[in-house]
Amino acid sequence: MEPRPVGDSLSMVARELRLGRADEIEAVIEAWPRVAGRLAAACVPAAVRDGVLIVTVVDSAVIESVQWHGQDWCRRLQEEVPGLVISGVSARRQTP
Repeated sequence: MEPRPVGDSLSMVARELRLGRADEIEAVIEAWPRVAGRLAAACVPAAVRDGVLIVTVVDSAVIESVQWHGQDWCRRLQEEVPGLVISGVSARRQTP
């Protein structure tokens, strides 16, 4: 079996786990500080599933802020990352 680039393998794993394309989440992570501003450190992009950005939060109080800002973040992400289609943002509390 021929070796293949790591990016191809990561994309395959991401597809199988329904995490979205590896290049999508990389682009989201790169744009995230400009999109989420001061909340960027409190909610970290983890995956894109079926057009929904999943972010992890440590503090459950941040979940309400994510819900409040979600549609604006979708619009900003689409401006920052041409071709990316994000229809919503969902927060998941990170467990220790």
